[in-house]
Amino acid sequence: MRDLTDVMADSLDARATSLDGLRPGESEVAGLTARVRRRRVVRHTVEAAVTLPVVAAIAIGGWMLMGDRTGPPPVTTPTPSPTSTEPSPSPLPEETPAPEIVLGDPITEPGLPPYYPMPLGLLDQTGPGWGLGTYAPRAFDVDFSRWGLPETEVVFLVSPEGVRFEAARFDLATVDGTGTTWTEHELVSWQAGARTAVVQAVVYTVVTSSGTEDVEPGGLMTLDLLTGVVAPTVGDPPSDLGVLNLRGDLRLGTGAVTEVGTGTVLGSLDGETASGWCEPVAWWTADSILATCVDDDAYNLDIPHLELNPRLVTFDMAQLASGEGVILRPFAEGEQLPMLWGSDQVSDGVVVVQATTLTPGVLAAADCPSGVYLLTGETTERLPASDSHPDVELNIFEADAIGRTVYVESTGGCSGGARPSILTSYDLDDATFIELIGPPPRDGQAEYRWIQGLTSYVVGE
Repeated sequence: MRDLTDVMADSLDARATSLDGLRPGESEVAGLTARVRRRRVVRHTVEAAVTLPVVAAIAIGGWMLMGDRTGPPPVTTPTPSPTSTEPSPSPLPEETPAPEIVLGDPITEPGLPPYYPMPLGLLDQTGPGWGLGTYAPRAFDVDFSRWGLPETEVVFLVSPEGVRFEAARFDLATVDGTGTTWTEHELVSWQAGARTAVVQAVVYTVVTSSGTEDVEPGGLMTLDLLTGVVAPTVGDPPSDLGVLNLRGDLRLGTGAVTEVGTGTVLGSLDGETASGWCEPVAWWTADSILATCVDDDAYNLDIPHLELNPRLVTFDMAQLASGEGVILRPFAEGEQLPMLWGSDQVSDGVVVVQATTLTPGVLAAADCPSGVYLLTGETTERLPASDSHPDVELNIFEADAIGRTVYVESTGGCSGGARPSILTSYDLDDATFIELIGPPPRDGQAEYRWIQGLTSYVVGE
């Protein structure tokens, strides 16, 4: 098998090598199985055996997608050997070679990143690190006066190396008497190797009279990734109940920690505490949270952040109940202050956060994220997703950590115009950075007009 660095360099515009060894434990996956990213999705299913001319060899997730295949090896007849009365050791079972899949040219289509048809049997062989993404390209109209409507929604199966396969496709916009209405399917959960995924139907309507866009979340549905058929399923739609700790027995919601099962509130950060005005960032350990604290209510005062003595503070459950935590470190000019959303815990004392660079005179309400960072008690490290597309203004970074891999959905819109999302992964151990799902290609446009591509994603369990 070729080295993955060389292999992926030959395939499309892949950005890096692989995520070898990505096997998150059960505790690491707790609370992360349904990372819903609310935006949009696809149409009818296409399933195809690949018979296009061979152009590449791509190693993905234990499969070898071959660009060159030779005939079967010659059959040889062994020469009989003398019979021995000594018992022979039992032969070791031979490893089953990875199946071969022949790929043709990648498909290029306006508004979509390059992709391949999904080969027969590929879905069954997927494992941890594989994912699904929904993609509904949307652009400004011809004179850039308003948002156009999405016409197609595609469900991509994505390898850990960022090779995309079309699993399903849906036609979108339909028109009724009061406006234009379409239904998208946002990913909720998927078990790697499974034929089906759980999605939530979401109805969007652009009201003709006002031009406003209404969003109405619907119920859960099961999407068959081989046929494209969706059917109602039993279960409650996802809600913003908070994030589980790695042990899975406590939940961090909007400022409060509750016990899973009983709903008992163990403590909360609501308004002023003994440690100042504090807001939770993420779990710090299984029994403590990380928060940012300032000397006064930063979001209701015209006082720059730096003048409010911003600091990192940790609270265990007893400290959370009393409101008096432990100062981890203060922040100074030029350092990165974590935002209050878009963060996740990697391990004890390590979190990934989107953060703003503290600048004199800037108010809290005016701050936009300057990047995504790996934060410990002593250090702050800028991650590659912060700068993945220098040609695009990225200023929103939503991070998920599964094991030692950080997934970041980056987009614009905090300041400036809307931008399509970009999904990347970063292996913290070997520094492998991969663009899994990128924005719609420019396609020769003098002015980039795409405002939406990726609409939701999940990483397989």
